[in-house]
Amino acid sequence: MKKNSDILCIGINQDEWRMEALNLDNEHPPLAVTWVNEAAETAAALQDIAHWDLILCDATVYYRLKVDAPIKTATTKCASLILIRRQGANLSPAEAFRRGAADLVVDGDLEHLRMIVERELANARDRRELAALRQQRAAPAMPAAAHKPTPAPVEPIAAPEQAKNDAERAQDLRVKELIEGGGLTLEYQPIMALDSGAELKAHAIFEALLRLKDGSGQLLRPQEFFPVAARNRWLAKLDHWVFNRALKTLSQMQANAAATGEGAAVMSLSLNLSTDTLSNDAGLQPILQLIDKATIQDGTLIVEISKDSLTEHAPMVMRLSQILKSRGHGLLLEKFDDSDCELLINHEGLIDYVKLNCRFLNDATSPKVMEQQLRQMAECALERKVKIIALAVDNANILPLLYSIGIDYIQGFFVSIPYSDLVYPNFDVVEI
Repeated sequence: MKKNSDILCIGINQDEWRMEALNLDNEHPPLAVTWVNEAAETAAALQDIAHWDLILCDATVYYRLKVDAPIKTATTKCASLILIRRQGANLSPAEAFRRGAADLVVDGDLEHLRMIVERELANARDRRELAALRQQRAAPAMPAAAHKPTPAPVEPIAAPEQAKNDAERAQDLRVKELIEGGGLTLEYQPIMALDSGAELKAHAIFEALLRLKDGSGQLLRPQEFFPVAARNRWLAKLDHWVFNRALKTLSQMQANAAATGEGAAVMSLSLNLSTDTLSNDAGLQPILQLIDKATIQDGTLIVEISKDSLTEHAPMVMRLSQILKSRGHGLLLEKFDDSDCELLINHEGLIDYVKLNCRFLNDATSPKVMEQQLRQMAECALERKVKIIALAVDNANILPLLYSIGIDYIQGFFVSIPYSDLVYPNFDVVEI
């Protein structure tokens, strides 16, 4: 038996979750807990996944810290994955199971966690014992010294790099077939105003999100097909598909609203544009043509770009900005961080919206430090008349702070999950 039960905690506040408070049964070896919160240290910890007896992970960092790939692809592991769901979040046990988790615990429910930890540590111990028995049974008997048989020929084993390439080619082919088979679709997630002003209340914004369906109609996780698209340089074509489909939808809905006398309510779409598309004229020009020909109301399109695009492909971004501003549309900068104020200052007048880096709401940092950083970021943006969107708002706890520092919009499961239809929440103002 191992001397310790090795537990890996990913993205979890060490001060709030004291493992010694679980008071486990004495039959378990002492707990050896490792805490990781950054992508690099998480990747290092998951390289030897067989070392761990249990893995606890905050659900909000599961994809951001790339926990999904090692969990899904590990061939030898004894540890179960347990996801920790924040209070008020909408993650279901079924979705946790699809992510490879053995169970789901609500943040702060130590009694439930103790029961699960005891159960899964026992399971890990049983798995290790079973693996040891299998290894003993598979071990060949030692031949007599005088009669050493000629070793049987062994089939060559593919090198790890070759196996990785084969897996990538198979995934590439699958995604290509799904795309060519008509599997692309759009989902829409509302971006809702925090301000009760009339202008914001009448301005319904949705982000259009690209999704891919498999043969059974189930949505693939974005992590399953976006890396394939990036690897094969398909992102520009996917961007063109999104803009073509979304702008036609927006045009039709605005026309319907005007025909029925509902034209006072303005509907806008926010669309992402990849760095690949902005890296060359062949990718960008078709997008500019779609924007130029779109029969949509002025000021109802927001194009989201990355900070890399802004710094590495500035001339292309300027061309995009010119056509957007000529029609009153907006440019949005994603993952706005506490170190990006200078970026706004250097590009003053270019950016109309910023979307906060979701780590400010997800990371287990000091609330006071987070509040100070958010206030500084908000002041920098508001001084330049840049509107601010808070991403990944999963519950109401953070709303008073966001409202008090002047955040304009919120997006996340607290507002709405993405839908295949443009469904706006049945309340126009968030009550603080």
